[in-house]
Amino acid sequence: MSKKKIIFVIVFIVLIVGGFAGYQVYENHVKEEVIASEKTIINKRYKAFNKEKDRTKKLEDLKSMIKESNKYSKSKDSYSEVKKEYNSKIKQMRKYFIEGYDKSIADNTLADVGNIGDKNQLNTAKDNLNAVLTSIKDEIETVSTKEEVAKYEEKINALTTSYSNKVTAIEEAERKAEEERKAKEEAKAKAEAEAKKSSSSNSSSNSSSSSRRRNNSSSSSSSSSSNRGNSSNSGLSSSYDEWFEVDGKKSYRKGNRYWDDAGNKWHFDENGDVVLGW
Repeated sequence: MSKKKIIFVIVFIVLIVGGFAGYQVYENHVKEEVIASEKTIINKRYKAFNKEKDRTKKLEDLKSMIKESNKYSKSKDSYSEVKKEYNSKIKQMRKYFIEGYDKSIADNTLADVGNIGDKNQLNTAKDNLNAVLTSIKDEIETVSTKEEVAKYEEKINALTTSYSNKVTAIEEAERKAEEERKAKEEAKAKAEAEAKKSSSSNSSSNSSSSSRRRNNSSSSSSSSSSNRGNSSNSGLSSSYDEWFEVDGKKSYRKGNRYWDDAGNKWHFDENGDVVLGW
């Protein structure tokens, strides 16, 4: 082969290799620009998510990001760098909701449940936990996996069950206390009624006895000499001023003191009312 031909071949090979290298450089440059552009878009979406205050809108932003990520992953022209960026930002967006779950659960986890006596406090905490669990289940796959949701459900159910059991115990104690209160009130009312009835009966009896004793006393006074004679003849004690008979039973008087054969004693006060005993 002549020297010219050898030079030509060498030049040709150099041109081919150079062209290929140049093409690779170009391809790499285009790739880097595409990747940078995709990352810029992803980061803008993420910044918008962070600025948003409304939880519902933030959830919609997350759903949209997940949808775009899935669509991009299925594309033939996708790049691993862009996929990683999607996954990274989606993970951070999910973290916002997970931290919200955890905070709500912590805020409604009551310490020393056995010593809590406020039903409203227990029921409020239980309702709040159930609301959190509802959100977790509604947002499954968007925020948490099925396995993560199952763990949340187990934890929340354990808490709400303990709260419900304590509320039941409080209500049972309240029911028993109410029954005891009513029983005491009924017993008190019954005792007062019995006392009132007894007092009324005694008052009527005393009034009747007083009237009879006064009448007999007057009658006995008018015939005291005769009665004393009779008492002496009958062999009765002379330690009384007079004696008289009421309903077939003998009673005696000594000054303002009265007694009968049954051992009962009484006297009259300054108002003329009968007072038992001396």
